[in-house]
Amino acid sequence: MVLPCASCYSDAQVSQLDQYFAQLGLTYHLPNSVLVNDGYFAMMREDCVESIHQALCDPSIDLIVAMRGGYGSARLLPHLDFEL
Repeated sequence: MVLPCASCYSDAQVSQLDQYFAQLGLTYHLPNSVLVNDGYFAMMREDCVESIHQALCDPSIDLIVAMRGGYGSARLLPHLDFEL
């Protein structure tokens, strides 16, 4: 499972995610920029699109999950490669 455009505000939140998914028996991947915010949005648009594209091309990933919100997702649509 991957959380491609995830954003956390602290290491404590990342630790909570670790505990939560461990309890569910799931492994997950967060983007490298999980502690970076682009103002109101979780990540820079280009970084989020790249993260989604990488997830779509990775055969080891079974599930892509939006971690929170979704308000900014519409700004990604024109930039996604739906042919992947």
